[in-house]
Amino acid sequence: MMRQNDEFIDRTINPNISMVGEMPANSADAKVNTLLFNNVLNSQISKDLKSTLRYRYYDNDNDTPEIFWPQYNQEDAASVALRRRNLAYSYTKQNASEELTWRADKNLTVGGSVGWEQYDRDRRAVDVTNEFIGKVFLDARIGEDTRLRSSYQYSERTFENYDFASVAYYQYNGVGTNVTSLLMRQLDLADRDRQKANVSLEWSGIERLTITPTAGLRFDSYDTNPDNIYPNIGQGNAGELGLTKDNTWNVGIEVAYSFSPGTTLMLAYVHENFDRDLYSGQGVTNYLTPTTTGPNPARYFFSNMDENVDTYIASANIELIPDTLELKLNYAYAHGKENWSAQPYTNSSDCLAAVNSACQPFPAMKTDYQRLDAVLKYRVDPEFVTKVGLIGDVFVKLRYSWEQNQVTNWQNDWTTPYMYLVDGSMVRNIAMAAVNPNYTSHLIAASLAVKW
Repeated sequence: MMRQNDEFIDRTINPNISMVGEMPANSADAKVNTLLFNNVLNSQISKDLKSTLRYRYYDNDNDTPEIFWPQYNQEDAASVALRRRNLAYSYTKQNASEELTWRADKNLTVGGSVGWEQYDRDRRAVDVTNEFIGKVFLDARIGEDTRLRSSYQYSERTFENYDFASVAYYQYNGVGTNVTSLLMRQLDLADRDRQKANVSLEWSGIERLTITPTAGLRFDSYDTNPDNIYPNIGQGNAGELGLTKDNTWNVGIEVAYSFSPGTTLMLAYVHENFDRDLYSGQGVTNYLTPTTTGPNPARYFFSNMDENVDTYIASANIELIPDTLELKLNYAYAHGKENWSAQPYTNSSDCLAAVNSACQPFPAMKTDYQRLDAVLKYRVDPEFVTKVGLIGDVFVKLRYSWEQNQVTNWQNDWTTPYMYLVDGSMVRNIAMAAVNPNYTSHLIAASLAVKW
């Protein structure tokens, strides 16, 4: 249950904007109620065969009033006299699955499951999506020193009806205005086929040393069709817009060594690749007259986004005083490099012209992320704990964290700190760099824990 009824703040502090009329309400009077059922039934069918039946029901019911606003403030720059209402998004999510696990012998376990997931949404372009999931897995011990874990999953998600125009009609009360293209397929709603696989091989052939290589993938194929399948919507060769592919794979290795029961060292490396294809364009659509105001197909384009991320991790647990004082250290460094490329959809595409930048080469975007954590944990002498009248174990922790993120991005390197200050045509007040991804932070914390 969530309630929020604080009074609204002023819509803007810009004195150059003339806001007409009073606000239709003094507060949101927000009300969100949630309900959760989670059920698991385990059955031992035979000595070696186990069944697990799961059902989960989650309801997020948003009863916040949907208020009509006579106008709204656009980017602290102008008042837009267009009536629209806030939308109270609600959804119900259901999951059901049946899993069978067979222990073939002491060194081999195999299994599989089938599942279903449904979202039932309000105030979205799609009311209902259904996803059917199949999975197989294997856990095997090879000899005395090696253990193999692997799994593969395939799923298909489909929607029943895609109708963004009805959402826009309700939000704007039937008044025509430009909105996102009616052909856009949002990634959490669109039809999608997914494959997932993971494998790890743990080897401990040398005393106190464990080496674990890993690999994984997730391939998402969206059924977004860029071809002209809606001849009555938009102009010319208009087709569906949105993601057509979202693939990722990773390989890595982890090495752990135990110097003593309380002192260990772990080193790890992971390489990840993200590969996405997008079909998109420039322009908007009037939801009442899409046949005459659809996006111009000359501004449609394909785009590929390819990113590689290398992550290095080192951690250590050091027992400074046995059973009394220990130190935990963890350091992570990740370097990411993302390349974007684009190509025109038609021979008449505007982005073929050198004066337009949509299909020109983009500079690579780079991200360097670092984090250091140090935790010192002291176990208070049990005799002292008893003397002060406490029961159990008492720990004192001191923690220090340092985090830094540095981004080189052609999209915001120049605009982030100055964005609306360089627009001389209008007085604006957005200049606080709220989306600046470059930062350094320090955190110091102390805590007292009692365990009994």
